[in-house]
Amino acid sequence: MNPVAGALTAVVLGGVVVGGTVLAFHSTSPKPPLMVVDGVAASATGIPGVTKTAELKLESYPDSAPITWRRTNDGVGPHPGWVSYGPTTNIQLPANTLVTVTITNYDGGEPIPNPGYLASVHGTVGGDMTIDGEKATSIDPSHVGHTFTIHNYPSDTQESLYVSVPIPAVPDDLMENPPAEPSASNPYGWPPKVVKFQFVTKGPGEYAWNCEFPCGGNYAGMGEAMSSYGYMSGVIHVV
Repeated sequence: MNPVAGALTAVVLGGVVVGGTVLAFHSTSPKPPLMVVDGVAASATGIPGVTKTAELKLESYPDSAPITWRRTNDGVGPHPGWVSYGPTTNIQLPANTLVTVTITNYDGGEPIPNPGYLASVHGTVGGDMTIDGEKATSIDPSHVGHTFTIHNYPSDTQESLYVSVPIPAVPDDLMENPPAEPSASNPYGWPPKVVKFQFVTKGPGEYAWNCEFPCGGNYAGMGEAMSSYGYMSGVIHVV
């Protein structure tokens, strides 16, 4: 087997295994609130068959304190120290739609496993993203905060969808010495990293998504927040 192809296969299969774990966990876990993202009709997207656009905005945190529902006694928490995506990881998107995603990351990071693959952008429109307004196709693999990764088992009932975007970490010195006081618009006081990219949803189905950076506890960083619905893993319902 070609070494590059072999490495790619290993990574993708790794994502599928994680996705299977995530879906199994979701079947027995309380559901976080559903965020419904509506599509808007567009006269021309430049993509065949796609006539709608939508905007998805997420944030990632070094803890779950900004997400109040996670700190209530609803069967999900409290886990105030767990890293998390917000406002929820239970998302509904319209089918066959050009989705513009904005992720505002307040978390730090470390070197990522398999840097040759997971530190690069995959599955986005144009194969790229922007970081604080600057176009990029990869990030420094030694300073990764999280990834936004959509994947699913191939099946006869829904189309395959794979998107993986690395999220750069906030520098340690800024987190240790925040230049501003926490506020409603900035819960930590340090400047976040803002990542934007686009992808196209396929037909109706349920797609697992999660962070592929080992940022949880237990099982070499793949447990706790990493595998918990509503923290660093979720479902995208395409309707």
